[in-house]
Amino acid sequence: MVEHWSEKPGVGSPILPLGKNSFRIFAGYNKYLSFYFYIYLMTFDFQLSDFGNFIQPKNLFDSQATFALPFFDLVILLFGLIIFIGIQIKLFYWLKFKKNLQYRQFSDKILSCHLVCGLIGLGLTFCNYEKVVFLSMPFLILLIILVYISWVFYLFYYRFRIMPEKLLNFRINERKQEYLRKKK
Repeated sequence: MVEHWSEKPGVGSPILPLGKNSFRIFAGYNKYLSFYFYIYLMTFDFQLSDFGNFIQPKNLFDSQATFALPFFDLVILLFGLIIFIGIQIKLFYWLKFKKNLQYRQFSDKILSCHLVCGLIGLGLTFCNYEKVVFLSMPFLILLIILVYISWVFYLFYYRFRIMPEKLLNFRINERKQEYLRKKK
């Protein structure tokens, strides 16, 4: 039994070994999840040369990829995480701003961004795994990642530049409606 990261010093873990590559910090959050994540990271063999082969022009536009994604698990994890983040943000806005229509519409935009990019990315990853002609091009996966990044930048722009003006106009109209209702 070895010590792991904990609030109580001297607490040991029979699961996680103490070492250079041990991700012991996850043990404090959820024992079962951290164990499976630890096993996944220890078995995952990702090399930068695989990514270099992935983005070479001769492989990037190959209409029928002769190889499965070298980092298939990482790409699936990435697109799954995109979907999960979108759902979590939608739930946050739904719980915090139940009555405010502007925030609800913004959360719908966030969810649509994450679901569209995540599901298309998972579909393209599956097509690459199955070696479907033209849909298995690594270029399409990189393209959907670039579309996602640009869409997220637009959402930040919308949230911090456009939405405050809409909220101000909404509050002004709300005050006018309250005044008109009181006057009658």
